[in-house]
Amino acid sequence: MTVIISVPHAFCEPGPRNCDTMAKPFAKLIRDALLQKGIESELYIANTLRSTIDTNRIAGRNSAFRLFLDKRVENLSCDDIILDIHSAPFDTLKRNFEIYLLDIADLHEDDDFNDMLWKYLSSRGIVTYKMHGSMENDIVVSAITRFCISNVSLIEINESLTMERVREIALVIADYISSTVR
Repeated sequence: MTVIISVPHAFCEPGPRNCDTMAKPFAKLIRDALLQKGIESELYIANTLRSTIDTNRIAGRNSAFRLFLDKRVENLSCDDIILDIHSAPFDTLKRNFEIYLLDIADLHEDDDFNDMLWKYLSSRGIVTYKMHGSMENDIVVSAITRFCISNVSLIEINESLTMERVREIALVIADYISSTVR
């Protein structure tokens, strides 16, 4: 099994918030925890500002980041996993949360992976919500519709969490994924 971890809004510049500030460190923690468990995992980090090109949208498919990511994804097995990592300020989603998992409405009839991840995180005391995402979340949509990957999750982590809590959550996600390995 291979786990692909994408971070489309990782590139930051000094000044006002212009990126997902916690996404890159969170993604690295997940990757490292998976590698320690012997699970092949690869990290793909965008290197352009979201305001220049949003690599998580259809318009971003021709960016260097997406061309490279999509070339790798098209060579995956259908039972591999894609985690699309984002972060948001605590007040963005108007709710006390640690993690949001986005479901793409009407995209998959049976979203076992995301649903089971939500249940696993919640059972471990992580304040987790699922919400409907948009068909504009193109990394997830492409994985399911252009490629054959169904084990996909778009994960938003709360940017106000401490690094220790972020690390704990990354370990729980790695535990969940390792429990799915047959």
